[in-house]
Amino acid sequence: MIVTVEAPAAHLYFVQLHMAYETTRYSDNFFDLLPGERRTIVLRDASGRLRARDVTVRSC
Repeated sequence: MIVTVEAPAAHLYFVQLHMAYETTRYSDNFFDLLPGERRTIVLRDASGRLRARDVTVRSC
């Protein structure tokens, strides 16, 4: 699964993608984004359970 996160008009600190599955692996996690910046993250899970509605994006 590919997820793109974009910062609106504010600096996002310590952005984290989260899924309930412990086996999910992220190409990147825990990062900052400047206003207007975006980052594309690849999520992998051997179980094949990945669904977009299960992804949570958090920031401090």
